[in-house]
Amino acid sequence: MESDAAFEILYRDRHLLVVDKAPGIAVQSASLREKDLTDRIRREILAPGDGAGGYLGIVHRLDQPVRGLVVFALDKKSAANLSEQTGGEKMRKVYLALVKTENPSMLPEFGEIRTLENDLLKDARTNRSFPVPKGTRGAKHAALQYRRVSLEEAEAEKLNEDWIPGPGEALLEIRLQTGRHHQIRVQMAAAGLPVKGDRKYGQTRTQEQLPYPMLCALKLEFTHPATGKRMCFTSRQVLAKNPVLSFNNGQENSHAVKKGS
Repeated sequence: MESDAAFEILYRDRHLLVVDKAPGIAVQSASLREKDLTDRIRREILAPGDGAGGYLGIVHRLDQPVRGLVVFALDKKSAANLSEQTGGEKMRKVYLALVKTENPSMLPEFGEIRTLENDLLKDARTNRSFPVPKGTRGAKHAALQYRRVSLEEAEAEKLNEDWIPGPGEALLEIRLQTGRHHQIRVQMAAAGLPVKGDRKYGQTRTQEQLPYPMLCALKLEFTHPATGKRMCFTSRQVLAKNPVLSFNNGQENSHAVKKGS
């Protein structure tokens, strides 16, 4: 067992590393003073002498306040392969979001799948993205699909009670079709289904104040770059019996490492 408050290693072999990231830590920070996930892994997991060689390739990112799964490459060939998968259908990402139903008409019926499409423009000064009219210069097309998760499904998945929707809330499964800056948070807020606890896009002064948005990169599926085997992982941070990870004042909890060949 290894201990860390910011992440849990779900899988590691010579080619890649799958991490379950806690909310509150950036995958890669622009500030040299801020400890980020990439730096922590380089110093604590890929330390000199462990035979890993020190290479750590960032394949994709996860918003700092969002929890869930991130895969890193441990060699350049794997990095190129995994990065290519992120641009198509080979890498599948499923998110779980607890949302406020401010616009009930946008909430799908159980068994229904809906699609959201927007053109999003990023404002680098404020680190925010906004839906803009089609054809706006610098905007990028964003698309996702979402469906409503029933209470029976939530109970079957053994979700933590914090993820069970209350009055005026709904639990959604979201599948990204594009990967844009803050995409889920922006699009859901624009649709009138803001993520609960999202201070940047969805939370008002009258809402319950939560430290992080109720959004989790729940499932990740991709093809192993060396073996060709399909790899499937599920975040444990939404489960009732999972020790909660938190990036807060160095508090620690244990995590296990599953190693491969």
